[in-house]
Amino acid sequence: MALSNWPEESNQSITNNFIMKKIRIFTIAALMMGFVSCQKEENNDQRNGETPAPTKQEILASKTWLLTGMTISPAMQGVSDIFPMVDACQKDNTWKFTNGSNKTLLIDEGSNMCRDSKQQTTTTWDLNDAGDKLTIDKYDYSMKDLSTGGFKLEEEWVEDGKHYTITSVYSPR
Repeated sequence: MALSNWPEESNQSITNNFIMKKIRIFTIAALMMGFVSCQKEENNDQRNGETPAPTKQEILASKTWLLTGMTISPAMQGVSDIFPMVDACQKDNTWKFTNGSNKTLLIDEGSNMCRDSKQQTTTTWDLNDAGDKLTIDKYDYSMKDLSTGGFKLEEEWVEDGKHYTITSVYSPR
């Protein structure tokens, strides 16, 4: 800065610094207001007794599930309700999903164990973002009607060139 222009350049420098400080303060204030308003909205929901709805993964992990029904469509040899044909040793098996980064499914045989089976088996699972495809140990199932009251899994099955849909119904234990 030349000495002859000192007051003029100094005033411009002060003005520029003042403007930059105002912009920084305004930016910080805007960010803080956004943060506080998000916090306030979250707190208002909690004060009003409102809790966010659980995700489908959280619903699966919140209960222990028991097979309570099974159907086949179209009917096979006139029979569509195939749950009575499920072995008794499989009807008391429970499923317990754990949520988080390591999604595991614990299948417990219950007190009526099937021959040559372990009491408990652990495998992996995943539910897609839409909540309509459940993968258990690399096998895909269509997820239907998932709620805290239960869910249905559908799988396709082909017998002698004919396509069937098997629907398994699970309820909380």
